[in-house]
Amino acid sequence: MRARALPAVLALSLGLLALPLGVRAQQQAAAPPATPPERWKLVVDLGFTAASGNERLAVLTSAVSLTHLRQELFELALDGDLRYGRSEGKEVARRFRGGLKFDLYPHSMWSPFFFTTGEHDRFRRLDLRTSGGAGIKHTFWDSPAGKASLSLAVVYSYEDYDVAQLPLLDQFQRNTRWSWRLKAQRQLGGAVRLESTTFYQPLWNVAADYLVEAETALTVRISRKLGVSLGHSYNRDSRPPSPDVRKDDHLVKVGLSLEL
Repeated sequence: MRARALPAVLALSLGLLALPLGVRAQQQAAAPPATPPERWKLVVDLGFTAASGNERLAVLTSAVSLTHLRQELFELALDGDLRYGRSEGKEVARRFRGGLKFDLYPHSMWSPFFFTTGEHDRFRRLDLRTSGGAGIKHTFWDSPAGKASLSLAVVYSYEDYDVAQLPLLDQFQRNTRWSWRLKAQRQLGGAVRLESTTFYQPLWNVAADYLVEAETALTVRISRKLGVSLGHSYNRDSRPPSPDVRKDDHLVKVGLSLEL
């Protein structure tokens, strides 16, 4: 009698064990599918200044950046900016710049990286400057409130100048430079972000011949995707290609920042 009851007891036990599994399967089937994580972030900054009447002026500044968000794998960022202006019917500004950066271990204390950039600036008599380099980055502060890092790289640059306006200058120049970069980002509350990036690039064997580029930006988020940005750019060439080209350039930018 006991042997005959054993199959029935086993069948009942298996049925009770399968009941929670069936309920869980129904719950999982009824649950909505998870939203796939975003892989890229696109940020567009746009500023425009215009005046008419006694003074006619129009200046457009724009910047675009595309960043890979799966930074547990690697960090890849593409960026570009444009500055164009006219005053009294004459062109007073024309500069284009773009770049790409690859960071192998963005969340580690030490990470190798490489980058490349291209630039055109008519009023610095620069038809084209392309640069490429590789180096090491040290992140010395990383917290939910912000991040800061110091980088060192070796950069090789190729420069093509407008010799029509600079007849005594060699049209093509090739240089090797050291590149120091200090970058910091600070979150001030939930809606305000402060960012600063500074490059110092001396010739590898002539410290007095250097380039400096500094960018500072304050962004206040109005909504999840839209913000108001205030920025300042500073560029210095210690040895400009001509006496009529100034060493220092400053630019203050106010505009909108759109994150997509």
